Amino acid sequence: MFKINSFKEYTAALIEIYGGVEVSNTTIEIDNERCEGIIKKVELEVGLACVVQRYKIKENIKLELDYRSLKEYDYIFGVFTTGDLVKFNETDQEHSVTSSKRNYGIYTSSNHIQIDGNLNKGVDNLVVVFFVTKEFISRKLSKDAAKKLFSSDKFYHYFDDIQELEFYNFLLKKSLKQNYHLLENRLYFQLGALFYLILGEIESLSLNSKINFVNANISDKEVAILFDIKREIIKDLSEKPSIEKISKKVGIHLNKLELMFQSIFGYTIYNYYQYKRLKAAALEIELQKSAIKEIAYDYGFTDMAHFSNTFKKQFGVPPSKYKPSGLR
Repeated sequence: MFKINSFKEYTAALIEIYGGVEVSNTTIEIDNERCEGIIKKVELEVGLACVVQRYKIKENIKLELDYRSLKEYDYIFGVFTTGDLVKFNETDQEHSVTSSKRNYGIYTSSNHIQIDGNLNKGVDNLVVVFFVTKEFISRKLSKDAAKKLFSSDKFYHYFDDIQELEFYNFLLKKSLKQNYHLLENRLYFQLGALFYLILGEIESLSLNSKINFVNANISDKEVAILFDIKREIIKDLSEKPSIEKISKKVGIHLNKLELMFQSIFGYTIYNYYQYKRLKAAALEIELQKSAIKEIAYDYGFTDMAHFSNTFKKQFGVPPSKYKPSGLR
């Protein structure tokens, strides 16, 4: 377990974990039998620093970090954290948060935590970690949003469809493939914009009274269960999920399950299902795979009027007027 007392010690720990070599004050290169990639260190503002990690894991790597002695910064924000990266251990059982689709997530925590997990062989990923002081957050967020964030030692939220996150993920990966020795200014602006996008999302989440920032009580095991539920919903969008059956199956009270799911994913279980099946139906309409009536039926809509009204509420036009994205 690496004890992190400072930002400098964090980057030193990454060198040990990945087997990297520090080639400059801002750059760590990794090229060995266990891992290959690059790590960039960027100090953005007073009270805000960042580490960008772009790596491909060749052998399973143990990840053990203890932030409880960190003094320079009060909060850690992880961006592009993905469910298929880490297996969390709780008691004697191992619970793997996995996904066939990349999950763009935000993980925030105070500096009172430890991370104990594994980076799994085959993972090819970009992770951005921001180190932030409480004073900096207080200056940038509204009092209400800051209060809600500070009320929790750790807070997870995963986003499926924020296009800006996909854009920044692509942009940073592309940048790091180029001559990264000349990228200091570009990274500075890209990472700064990304951080303020994240703050904007946290601010908007604070407006939703049902989003539970105090989700430190959601254990790693429960996070894994929530991802399992999410995958099961996506697996068959033709069938409405029974929240009661899901609650009994996973052994979590219905009300608590709904609050946890909405806290992590931003939707109730049913609304998430509704959103996903409408998105899937819209894609099939774009591709003109089948008649609209058949598409509606395939996704569990037996009443065309209901499908048309629900579709219009989501996309602003009825299915018959919906056009491919390039023509809208």
